[in-house]
Amino acid sequence: MFKNDTQNCFDGAQAPQLVFVSDVETAYSKMALPLHSHAHLIEIAYVYKGSGTHFIGSRSYTVREGDILIFNAGVVHDDSSLPDSVEGLICLGFTGLQIDGLPENHLIPPDAAAVVSTGEHMAEAAALFRMVYRQMEDGRELCEDFCNAALRAILLLLRQLLGSGEERLCGKEHELVGSIKAYIDRNYAEPLTLSGIADVFYINPYYASHIFKAVTGYSPIQYITRRRIGEAQSLLTFTSHSVTEVAAMVGYDNPNYFSTVFSKLVGMSPVKYRQSWENSRDGLPGGAQS
Repeated sequence: MFKNDTQNCFDGAQAPQLVFVSDVETAYSKMALPLHSHAHLIEIAYVYKGSGTHFIGSRSYTVREGDILIFNAGVVHDDSSLPDSVEGLICLGFTGLQIDGLPENHLIPPDAAAVVSTGEHMAEAAALFRMVYRQMEDGRELCEDFCNAALRAILLLLRQLLGSGEERLCGKEHELVGSIKAYIDRNYAEPLTLSGIADVFYINPYYASHIFKAVTGYSPIQYITRRRIGEAQSLLTFTSHSVTEVAAMVGYDNPNYFSTVFSKLVGMSPVKYRQSWENSRDGLPGGAQS
């Protein structure tokens, strides 16, 4: 999956370049992140504290300290802590990764497991991720060069951990769930129903709901809701659209109902969420930028 020539893969003019670094516990522990994606970035995250459940692609994973999560560009993902646990992650977002046989900014194939245990290499992984975060937080001289070099070291460590034996999703049910998820991803802003989705795939609604939840951890309706709210978060963060406009863009005709759903899922109203992100852009320690 990786080039044998690691110099060409992770170095030179086309080497991956760090875009952001964040400590999730420090910066965003109060801010839930329903389903969202990064169209032009790849993200990797090291779990340094606690455990939790993460939805990546079309599958739910239970993650724990020492795991590395991989979010290929454009892959929808979600995160939610398990009860009575505190989860801390250091996240690195970067671009410019190109591996033979994979799309740009993809570290693993679409059917590969997106969570990797560092095992006996936990100490090395933790040190590398923490060095990147501290360098960017402190803004030391040559910190960008240092962090990009450390990023390449992390990618080489991942190469060793992944090897050639990644777990692959398989089976007709997994394929069907992937197709249902892709259909929802394309049409989440439309008035979707469970029966309507089942009709598209010529299956029983109960069966559709059962297999979807068995693979993803969510019912189709829950997935639609989290997909809508995740997109709403991106729009509130990166655009100037009003809350009413955002509600309509993600499939809610009633902005009051949208605000209710948003608040229940995220823990704050859309207006407060936007204000929180605007305030965080100027110096929250968890949002160091390269």
